[in-house]
Amino acid sequence: MANRFSGWISRNKLFSCFLIMTILVANSTFILTPSQHPSLELPTITVAGKGSFDLNDYPSLDRRVIGLVNLFRDYYDVTNLSYASVNDLSVLPPIYTHYFLPFTTYGIAMIADSTPSFRTDYYKDIFHKLIAMMNSSAMEQLEWVKPGFTNSSYAGTGNDFRGPTNIMWTGHFTLMELFYESIYRDNTYSSEITGYLDQWNSSLTSSTAWDGNPSGDLGRWGTGLIPCEPYIVFVQCNAIPFYTMRLYDNLHGTSYQEASLPGIAWWQEHMMDPRGIPIDGYYVMQPLERHRTQGGGFQIYPGPAMTKGLDAPKVSAYGSAWITMFYNAMGMEPLADSLYGNWKSAFVHYSADNTAYVVESYYFPHDFGASEYVANLFAYFCSREMGDSELNAKLENWFYKPFEGKWIGDRYEFDTSALGSLSAFTYPVINFAWAWGHANSTLSDLMTPRGDAFFAKPYISNQSRMDGLYVYQACYDEDREAFILTVETEHSQVLTIDNAAGIQGVYTSKGTYIDWTLDSNQLLLNLEPGTYSFVII
Repeated sequence: MANRFSGWISRNKLFSCFLIMTILVANSTFILTPSQHPSLELPTITVAGKGSFDLNDYPSLDRRVIGLVNLFRDYYDVTNLSYASVNDLSVLPPIYTHYFLPFTTYGIAMIADSTPSFRTDYYKDIFHKLIAMMNSSAMEQLEWVKPGFTNSSYAGTGNDFRGPTNIMWTGHFTLMELFYESIYRDNTYSSEITGYLDQWNSSLTSSTAWDGNPSGDLGRWGTGLIPCEPYIVFVQCNAIPFYTMRLYDNLHGTSYQEASLPGIAWWQEHMMDPRGIPIDGYYVMQPLERHRTQGGGFQIYPGPAMTKGLDAPKVSAYGSAWITMFYNAMGMEPLADSLYGNWKSAFVHYSADNTAYVVESYYFPHDFGASEYVANLFAYFCSREMGDSELNAKLENWFYKPFEGKWIGDRYEFDTSALGSLSAFTYPVINFAWAWGHANSTLSDLMTPRGDAFFAKPYISNQSRMDGLYVYQACYDEDREAFILTVETEHSQVLTIDNAAGIQGVYTSKGTYIDWTLDSNQLLLNLEPGTYSFVII
């Protein structure tokens, strides 16, 4: 299905026409204004002996974000979370599936991190589903077997789906698991995480290259990077394990990130084009047959990937945006700022209707297809991570003006059904992108895990499916020893809050709230339909 869809979309101009129409008719009668929900008004709550708590000072979630999480809660048709059982990914985008799964997980991580004292199966089950799908035999077929990367001629260098020449999959998969461990302090995936970290460390620190020659302190592949597929290294793919190393070090006090430093220096010296854009790929050994003539002549190796039909290194707007936001999140702000400025100058186009869009390659600024759509998605993420609210708003206008946002029960969705068969690609992408874009956390925030003491403080423990319940705020103020909670419920609910043995009172802007009980270590908070803001001391 993936290959058929990809081939069809590259030949069919409808997709291009749709995207161009998105830009040209953004103010026409075609536009369906998304349904809006009034912004939540957060109060100031005064507690005797503790002072005033302005709840606007604490992170909160937009109601639509929760509605979109509810959508994906039901969208993933995975009931048995054992890896081998997930053999059908037809619900997912038929192309770029291997990017959709991890980047959706990163968005869910940001959302869960926005309400860190809400730790129930509600978010956990979504993590487990995404991880199981990423690790399924169906994913292996899509991402490794069907492209033909199992050719026996590469077996001698350890070529397989989970081996050292697939840093794209191993990097994303490990980070998906590590975000779960970091946010919940749950070691379910710890052995797999360390297994891949050790594999990367071995590959990056080997003094002998794949061909038996000395590697010059640049690891097995002579670049300080690990191939994404046989046998090409990408800066963006390696940004994922490099971020993972740093997060793991921050969580466990290890030093895995040291192995990444030679590669970071190497790509800046060897994989930058004259405009300061990272080159999209560098072949470390003979490429597969299908790659050898992609530049119009035979691909040189070792050497940079070439632009098809041109004597110029290949560039990528989506790859460059991906690189920039992850290096910014790693704390390398000067590098990220330089990359971001070059990226905006090279790829971003502005329209008169307060929208903006990007082209995937500045060599072909008039092309528009699936790759360009993905480039705009990563541009949307990157501009948010870099704090560029102006560009982010223009990109959001471009993405969402053609689609009606609507509520279906407690689920929110942007309806892409008018696109017919193209909806299979756009529906999950459009919907999860908004959720990522409106979380109250970033990749940079996730790089700093909360301390162990935080996990001994009060937290919501038992709401799993959450029909009709919207948790806007749930965090613990460690400095003031207060649990901050804002929820809306459409039904009578009892919230269970664990680690509550020392709780003395529940307070609202109107004074003391009395409808709660304390049962040993648990606080049972009774709620009737309505919206509530609490400070729990």
